[in-house]
Amino acid sequence: MKKSKQIEKHILLIFILTVISGALRKWVFTSGITGNIILLLQLLLPFLFSIYYQGFILLRNENIFKFYFLFLLILALNPLNLTFFHGIFGIILHLGFWWLLGYYYANRLFIDIRPLIPWVILFCTIEIILGFVQYQLPADHFLNKYAAIKELGEYQTVALVGSSVRITGTFSYISGYTAFLIFAIFFIWALIRADYNYRIISFLLTGTLIAALMTGSRNCVFLTTILLLLIFFSEFTIVTIKNFLKSLLLPFLLLFILFLAKGSIGIEKIIDNAYSNFDERRTINAQSGEQNQRLFGDFQELLVDYRGNHPFFGVGIGATYQGATSLFGVSDYVKEYGYYENELPRIVLEGGFILLIVRIGLFVWLLNWLEFNKLSKIILFIVFIYSIPIVFNIYNSLFLALGLIFTDNISLQKRLIKNI
Repeated sequence: MKKSKQIEKHILLIFILTVISGALRKWVFTSGITGNIILLLQLLLPFLFSIYYQGFILLRNENIFKFYFLFLLILALNPLNLTFFHGIFGIILHLGFWWLLGYYYANRLFIDIRPLIPWVILFCTIEIILGFVQYQLPADHFLNKYAAIKELGEYQTVALVGSSVRITGTFSYISGYTAFLIFAIFFIWALIRADYNYRIISFLLTGTLIAALMTGSRNCVFLTTILLLLIFFSEFTIVTIKNFLKSLLLPFLLLFILFLAKGSIGIEKIIDNAYSNFDERRTINAQSGEQNQRLFGDFQELLVDYRGNHPFFGVGIGATYQGATSLFGVSDYVKEYGYYENELPRIVLEGGFILLIVRIGLFVWLLNWLEFNKLSKIILFIVFIYSIPIVFNIYNSLFLALGLIFTDNISLQKRLIKNI
């Protein structure tokens, strides 16, 4: 029992620290050095608590982690890598997501995530309300500030969608907030499995969808839609639908009142503006061809005209990580590849197609034990491989792992109770 409470506390701390880290970087400790220290802490979060209390239990007892760690170590020692420090960063980046889920997997039968639900609901509510406020404020307002941390020699400026800011919540940049929203959808999935208060679920669901539009992120809106469809087809029964309809009666009445008000209240303008701005951005990018490039560009780059000269084992993990390249330099082998952006080409550039195959195998292992039905596992496999970067985006890495932990554990608890 004590061990279970410790692990649950660790999960909650990782969640809270990830949520507030961006706020610390952009509103409290605004110097670049302090921001980098906070970012380094984020990178180490998957390892800190588990190693402190359980040591390297995953490397001692789990063969899949022994193999993966040794494999990453070999890739980190690639003679084409510029420095050994690039390799160290590479191990941390490529291992973090799997280490956190492995820590949970090794202890999942002893964990009950349900006591953490009120805390997560509180933070989700804060993030949704803050996002609504930010969307109405000018780009130069204090609440819309980005973290002043240099990326590739430049400071990022606040992004706009239409005339409104692309909201970031408490996070340093847009990607942190979109990662949080993906977590929020998995958390809603967990609440539905737990038969939680449907009014709270309805509020979180509505707020998350509108917030996704406010980010202006097509990938975020696409993923939230896909996940909602999976939730509907895998979790909804006649009883569930009835409960939802009852819980949605009050929100529908409020929307009807807003409609009758014809703009005099203002909330309906926010919703309409969010959709209009997002749709305008989507349409412009679709017409320019940028949207097709985002959808199919990785396939083209990897399978048709891969530019790398080292396709099997790559040029060394960590070789493209901005934190390492800004501190220790960029390898000539990375420079000869040319421009790169998305995660899949970067994975192959760093570790070759061998690393990509190993990564696919890890996702097969993960989905094999997660509590999802077969249809959800197939769709999630495609989404995980192609649409959610978990190596070079620390927010995605932590929030996706946390979302899977919540969703899996609620279902696992119900199954264990049923079998007693």
